Amino acid sequence: KRFRSKLKKNGYNPDEILKARVKPGMAWIPWFALAHGYDGYLRWAYNSWTADPMNDTRFRRWTSGDCYCMYPEGRSSIRFEKLVEGIQDYEKALILRQLLIESGDEQGLDEFEKMLSGFTYETITSEGAEEALSAARRYMSAFIATVE
Repeated sequence: KRFRSKLKKNGYNPDEILKARVKPGMAWIPWFALAHGYDGYLRWAYNSWTADPMNDTRFRRWTSGDCYCMYPEGRSSIRFEKLVEGIQDYEKALILRQLLIESGDEQGLDEFEKMLSGFTYETITSEGAEEALSAARRYMSAFIATVE
């Protein structure tokens, strides 16, 4: 299930996630997907460049650079790099969840799910992405430290 269309169906505006402190918001998206059981993210525009994207990323009333994640000739963007960061977190979190399940660590699994509960639409639109991202990364770092 793709969460962008699911959010719209439930009356939410997925673009608000990106406007909520855009840079961390992109890293937050994969965590949100994990927390809600989604298997992907449909980005409305990957390369819908403006007339001169290397010098002016504004388009009408949208946030500067919102029309694309990549610049011409394969140049990356902060948005794209933050999304990659979030996808890497997502993959690490999947491995962690599997380790907790396989070890039968019910308490650890409960703590993991509690950590994921910070990834809600209401949270990002009211508090931004930073708090939930920081808490999740602290949780994963602490877990890794116990394994090493």
